[in-house]
Amino acid sequence: MVTHGHVAQTKRTIELLYRTSGIKYDLFVADSGSGDEMHKTLSFLKEENKIHWLRTFNGNIGQNLGTNACLDAIFEGEDYDWVVCWSPDVEPGSRRALKKLCRALNDFKKAGVDVLASPRVKGGIEIVALTGTGDDIGFPYYEAELLKGYVRAVAADFYDGWRLNVYNALAYGEAAEVKERALELEMGSVVIENIVVKHKGSDVGIIEKHIGYGL
Repeated sequence: MVTHGHVAQTKRTIELLYRTSGIKYDLFVADSGSGDEMHKTLSFLKEENKIHWLRTFNGNIGQNLGTNACLDAIFEGEDYDWVVCWSPDVEPGSRRALKKLCRALNDFKKAGVDVLASPRVKGGIEIVALTGTGDDIGFPYYEAELLKGYVRAVAADFYDGWRLNVYNALAYGEAAEVKERALELEMGSVVIENIVVKHKGSDVGIIEKHIGYGL
């Protein structure tokens, strides 16, 4: 997860994930120049074991450098099965959403298919469907051309030896790079329809624009 401003929403998202994930996970957070209040908040959450790894940058380094910092830390530590991009302005809507998302990835893998997977995002930019809904894996899903950076899950080896372009700071550019990587690996992108998350960036009075950097 890469954070930039909006302390209250970031804290709420991290705490909701901690309470509702339904699965053991390690949260890696890079803060992109948010300042003292965010630093204190994130440090407190780390002390409460709600954040596994934390790095704060003095300036706004952008999405891609922050993401790469998280990925470098991930691959320096334990061996992980999955890496899940989770934007700080996206709240879990389904109970055990993270557990269900990882289980969906595992079910696809058992079927011999590796995919990028996203839950259904309420309140975000609509993800264009390439196919109708299928359920041959045991849950409803559809194929998508491009998964935005709200929530995106994939096998950890997707990132092994690969990082985002350090000069590209825009969310759409990051999503496009991930799509190109998936195409290189001959992987599809799917939206799991019965797992729901809520994008809070469009809620008046909370956040006025999409702020999530995601991992």
